[in-house]
Amino acid sequence: FIKDHPGKKRGTCASRAGLSDEKVCIITAVQRLGKCIARSFNVSKPSIKNVEDFCQSVANKSYVWTDGLQSYTKVLCEKKCTNKVLNTYSKYDAVNHLNNVNSFHSMI
Repeated sequence: FIKDHPGKKRGTCASRAGLSDEKVCIITAVQRLGKCIARSFNVSKPSIKNVEDFCQSVANKSYVWTDGLQSYTKVLCEKKCTNKVLNTYSKYDAVNHLNNVNSFHSMI
């Protein structure tokens, strides 16, 4: 629940394309073999504080795929994580993709 954020019926489209204050930000981590965690903090993009709070659940030296948002950079460097930026589908290959996260999001 995000305070002062109006609810919508499932399937209702946002009135604006892309990120906006109509879309809830859900930071998600999915291991390929099943474990996952998802947290909603706010709307639109996560802040550095949101990422710091979420990354307490990420192990040091993890291999992490992100969408390239700068909020992740500091925390992932501190945890010595390898970060692969996948901000377009053209960067996907057989190993580096966000299909597990996308599949998880479709079930929410």
